[in-house]
Amino acid sequence: MRFLRRDLRDLHGCREQFDVAITVNAVLSPDAREVNDILRGIHDSLRAGGRLTSIFPAMEPVLYQAMLIHEEELQETGVRKRALARTRRRIERGKFNFELGLYDDGKLAQKFYYDFEIRYRLRRAGFRWVRQGKVFYPWDAERIGYELVPRRAAHMGLVRDRQTAAREELKSREPGPRRGIPHGAEVCQRTSAWREEK
Repeated sequence: MRFLRRDLRDLHGCREQFDVAITVNAVLSPDAREVNDILRGIHDSLRAGGRLTSIFPAMEPVLYQAMLIHEEELQETGVRKRALARTRRRIERGKFNFELGLYDDGKLAQKFYYDFEIRYRLRRAGFRWVRQGKVFYPWDAERIGYELVPRRAAHMGLVRDRQTAAREELKSREPGPRRGIPHGAEVCQRTSAWREEK
């Protein structure tokens, strides 16, 4: 068995060397060309039939959070324009580029992925048989530095409690013992893709 830890931007000399590649929140470049090059490099480093298992930061939870905050603000203010302005301030709208799936706080720019984008980019890199799922991460406001999905939204009947939703998701997908997911779990994309066999 051979294990290699390497910068994903430089996989030269690794052509068809591996059966498995794993990335966990590692393909974060804000440059789409670099993302495409990284994914192509990973693909080319795998032997025929090789597998990539990845976790990508997901953009959908950010949009979900914005929707819930807007609902909360609309309920509180009763004025659409004011609710929208307050929502934009709370989600730090100026730091997100939703068209490109980017977050930029002025010091660090990071890529977030849409479901459809992951599938598109992996297929473009040459992967086939792409499977996607969800990974639930427990976060709290102190660790992540931004506002979590409002708890009041769940209490107002707008959404189910996220812990319950996470448990139901795990029950439907995972055999064996269940682990509880704390309230405020964030969702990332879990993706598996295979290189075609020759």
